[in-house]
Amino acid sequence: MLNKIALEEHFATEQTLGDSQEYFFADRWEESKRRLLDIEERRLRLMDAAGIELTIVSLNAPAIQAIPEPAKAVETAKRANDHLAEQVEKRRDRFRGFAALPLQNPDAATSEAQRCIQDLGFVGALVNGFTQVGDAETTVYLDDKRYTDFWSTYAELERPFYLHPRNPIPSRDLYIPRPARRNRGRDKSADRNRRESQTDHRPR
Repeated sequence: MLNKIALEEHFATEQTLGDSQEYFFADRWEESKRRLLDIEERRLRLMDAAGIELTIVSLNAPAIQAIPEPAKAVETAKRANDHLAEQVEKRRDRFRGFAALPLQNPDAATSEAQRCIQDLGFVGALVNGFTQVGDAETTVYLDDKRYTDFWSTYAELERPFYLHPRNPIPSRDLYIPRPARRNRGRDKSADRNRRESQTDHRPR
């Protein structure tokens, strides 16, 4: 054991699993899906192989931050946090947890942060960039005034707050041309064959 501590190690629930699919090639998705849903056996074997002693586990992205309906976001966050707490409790010698927070409702996010850290023993929280609130086109950022009380309470908890990136919403994505979007989830072998078939026109 090399005493490594791993951060940004994600898991998914059935409710949030689909958010991760676009980040994987099609021929890798089934294996990646199994890894995301597993927190115990498969993950522990991989940790041992990599010399990782402790993993800080957090929900995948964008997950809670991409659920515009506040009530649904609160419910999904609580379910994910409860599931993670159950899994961490089985092997506290190997796992810790970051809370997922439903910032669509600042008061609920504050309560959930307190519950996860004070009652469930989580070591911090992870939030995926901005939060969609009310509808998919309305984005709220962490410096919004509605979060003033949330930040005051969170600071009193004296735990890390991990700000994880997420992609822009499609209507504001200026960097990936549409409709192609380079076909995330494409077949990697087909992409490789395309590259190999291109002629090298560099001067000799």
